[in-house]
Amino acid sequence: MKSKDAVRAENSLREFILEEYSDDDNERDRINLYKYKGLTLTIAWEANVDPNFKVGILAFEASFKIETGQKIEGGLQDYDVSVIQKWAKQSVNKTLLMRVWMNEAREKKEVKLKPFDMM
Repeated sequence: MKSKDAVRAENSLREFILEEYSDDDNERDRINLYKYKGLTLTIAWEANVDPNFKVGILAFEASFKIETGQKIEGGLQDYDVSVIQKWAKQSVNKTLLMRVWMNEAREKKEVKLKPFDMM
């Protein structure tokens, strides 16, 4: 069972992506929710490693720092990197991610969020 913070993070990311597409008429017409159907956000706790998370979309994956939203490594498409960074830099999301990393991931070693699984 996921914590309240993990569920809030899933909901926040899903709604942010949908809002990003709905704000742009050209993108809204081209949105491919099937692309995001398998989106995963993984928060893994490791000692002596800066808090980070990984996002997987289709066959692509990238890692981001929780504190700054900066991409560490990986190969997501530029648009997806931009959306994830904008979402991660919002203070409420940064706080959620940090709480999941500190509390839930530390205990379980890895927490996997799937924001579009309920659609």
